[in-house]
Amino acid sequence: MAWLIFAITSYVMFAAVSLADKYLLSKARIQPALYAFSIGVLGMLTFLLIPFVGFLLPPLPQLLLSIGSGVFLIYALYWYATGVQRYEASRIIPAMGSLSALFVFFFLFLFSGGQTILSLPQFFSFFLLILGAFLITFEKGKGMNLQSMRIAFLNAFFFGLAFVMAKYVYLSQPFWSGFITMRIGGLIVALLLLIFSKEVASQVFAGNRKTAKPFWRFPRIAFVFCINQGAGASAEILKSFAIFLVPLSFLPFVSALQGVQYAVILLIAVLLSAAFPRILKEEISKSGIAQKVLAILCIVFGILILALP
Repeated sequence: MAWLIFAITSYVMFAAVSLADKYLLSKARIQPALYAFSIGVLGMLTFLLIPFVGFLLPPLPQLLLSIGSGVFLIYALYWYATGVQRYEASRIIPAMGSLSALFVFFFLFLFSGGQTILSLPQFFSFFLLILGAFLITFEKGKGMNLQSMRIAFLNAFFFGLAFVMAKYVYLSQPFWSGFITMRIGGLIVALLLLIFSKEVASQVFAGNRKTAKPFWRFPRIAFVFCINQGAGASAEILKSFAIFLVPLSFLPFVSALQGVQYAVILLIAVLLSAAFPRILKEEISKSGIAQKVLAILCIVFGILILALP
């Protein structure tokens, strides 16, 4: 069950990354297209690993599958950024995560020809993990509207497709070869955005015009972005290694474990509220506390059922 440790560790790291993303997308106002473009370009840094990891260029069908997974991942990140910028992160991100787990299950069922059917304990564990992810952030009267659900749906669709395609890449390629070739897809999307998106092109080729300065010309924002992307890249490697290790039928659990991320975000918010009450005041009613405790118990029991032989 080494994959379980890697997955949980990655989501703990993603909790901190998502908090920084909220600042970058909402406060610093980095545009979603530019966010996706920047991540696609930064993926080129993995090419520096080629001389050191025994990189092997896969056959054309596998190469296309790798590129396709990378393309869909960047599209998923674009819709993630759009949702976080437009809506409350604590509402939109759990919706994305829950839907993503369902799409992973759906696409895996299609790709495997119906062979990846969960046993009853596995299905119960999967249900508990998704339920916990939902309950930990749900608040009465603060639901999702139709537009936010559309964004969450698109994110989950592309993420689920990228997720399942990545697993099939790793079934036939060494880890680093698959991971690096998937970044080619991200680079292709970045180039397409540069060519066809006026928003991206105007920022990249801004010159000295003050009205179109890209975020990397502001040192503080650029520093936060780079540190956050470094942490995000580390978390992505851990999650990708979990995908590489996990048995095919257990793949949906890697996505469903995202509830761990929300639990960590809640813990950080409570700790910050206690340490800096004048800056951040986290008000939770008694019923809200009971709901969040129930959510954490659902996640914990879901993991325990999954970990038991």
